[in-house]
Amino acid sequence: PGALVVLPRLPIAVFASADASDAEAAAASGDDDKGLTGSIIAYDDLSEEFKELANAALKRRDRARVLEGKTKYGSVQGMVEAYTELGKEKGWTPEEAESEVVRYLQRQALRDEGGLDGAGQELPTFVLLGLLVVSIVYGLLSGSGGSFELPPGPWSVVSGKL
Repeated sequence: PGALVVLPRLPIAVFASADASDAEAAAASGDDDKGLTGSIIAYDDLSEEFKELANAALKRRDRARVLEGKTKYGSVQGMVEAYTELGKEKGWTPEEAESEVVRYLQRQALRDEGGLDGAGQELPTFVLLGLLVVSIVYGLLSGSGGSFELPPGPWSVVSGKL
């Protein structure tokens, strides 16, 4: 199917809405005097799979904007136009605004998929680790002395030593 897209870990900037605070938050994590968060990337350069994730992140952002009483972006192009307006004072070109929109949607998609905070993997890992520790402690406290016996069955080894 599609090509594998490997993205570097990106700083998470929390955007409450597309207003001046969005541009300031993007600028806080940027390296250059325009406040851009990295090199220029275009929406069309994304793989089809990542475009789907970015569009899903945009839909979630639109829902949040509606709950905040703001208008929806409606499309990636609508969000780019809003960022172009916000970035005028910093001298952003439409390409730079599109790049910031794409980076924002990438961060949101990765966070929603569990790619940045690891929360999706942490709970099962700690549950399994806890079960392992409990079973080791139980084995040590049960007084079996480290030996164990397997019930009779089709295998050739019936008992063994740890």
